[in-house]
Amino acid sequence: MVKKIISYAKTLKWFISGFVALIIFICIKSFLFDLYFIYTDDMRPFYDSGNIVLLRKINKNYKISDVVACEHFFSDTTISAVSLGRLMALPGDIFEIKNKKIFINSKLINDSELVLYNYLITTQQTIIDSTFLKENNIPSKFVTISNNFEYGLTLGAQEFFNLKQNKLIKNIEVKNEKEAIWDENIYPNNANYSWNLDNYGPLKIPKKGDSLRIDSTSYYLYKFIFDKYEATNLILDSIKQKPKTVVIQNNYYIILSDNRDNGCDSRNFGPIPQNAIKGIAIWKLKTK
Repeated sequence: MVKKIISYAKTLKWFISGFVALIIFICIKSFLFDLYFIYTDDMRPFYDSGNIVLLRKINKNYKISDVVACEHFFSDTTISAVSLGRLMALPGDIFEIKNKKIFINSKLINDSELVLYNYLITTQQTIIDSTFLKENNIPSKFVTISNNFEYGLTLGAQEFFNLKQNKLIKNIEVKNEKEAIWDENIYPNNANYSWNLDNYGPLKIPKKGDSLRIDSTSYYLYKFIFDKYEATNLILDSIKQKPKTVVIQNNYYIILSDNRDNGCDSRNFGPIPQNAIKGIAIWKLKTK
């Protein structure tokens, strides 16, 4: 009888320990830290596909250049995804991109040194292959543009500088979409705003408590935000007759990919609300 009681007590002890450990894990994951598995190359070169990132959830004082994981929706769908990106504009800011250069409140800002861009390269009849890339310390895949020794490469600032000094390179220039050329895949996905990846905005980032005047033009700029995040029903016919003033309920942010020409970010899905941010990246684990 005594042995059974002792055995029962040991089992109960293990059960209680396991239950407590589970509660602690749930609390930590819910309120303190979380893990995020990277499945894209949006944040190359520092964060690669396959890396695991530790997110800090307890600090909500976000600042420019913080790398965060956030949930977002795609236009006209109920499909959501979680992406990793760099905060580039805060609530109340006016965000704009001019020929790839970023302006906040009309002021040019210094971008991250990690940012990658796509370049068009012409060589002096030299073939760019895996050997050439390895010799020049370029961890990039190449795409043949034509048969005239023209190539496309994704490069960082230092890699661009090194190739520009290389005598085998005839010409190298960044790929840049022209101003006022509308890309239908770019937020707000409306022809009234002829924006593209390299020329975007100006866009006023909604701030909690701000009064936003909505007319027949700005309706298209903020409709997605109101539909998905603000739960505000805007009727276009009514707004055409009389503009409406709406009080913003959430703080919003702009995130951009470091792999600037190949990633998915706020230029695709618009500003994100603060409650969609899962946490700030503070540590990564390489898995390959």
